[in-house]
Amino acid sequence: MLEDYLKIPHERMEYCDLPLKYLRIHFNKTKNAIGVATNRMQKHFPYPLKYIKYGKVYVSAIGIKWLNEKYFRTKYIEYLENYKDSLESRISN
Repeated sequence: MLEDYLKIPHERMEYCDLPLKYLRIHFNKTKNAIGVATNRMQKHFPYPLKYIKYGKVYVSAIGIKWLNEKYFRTKYIEYLENYKDSLESRISN
C-alpha cells in the first residue's frame, strides 16, 4: 500500500547463488546450523539445490530464497521492517 501511495515500483529482493561457506556469514549462523538448514531445504524440494562450482559447494538462488523466507526468517523480517520504515519516512517528509 505504501508503495502504491508513493507511486514507486514494488521492490523485490534479488537472490543469487551463494557458496555454502558464505551462508554462515550471511545468516550469522554456525556451520552446524547451516548444515541442518540446507538438509531440510533439500528435503523440501524434489530437485537438487546444491551444486559444485569452482571446487566449492554452492546453493542456488531458489534455495537461498527458501532459507531466507522460511527457515531464517528473522533476518528477512528485519529487512521488511526496515523497508517499511523507509517508506513511512518518505511519507512523513
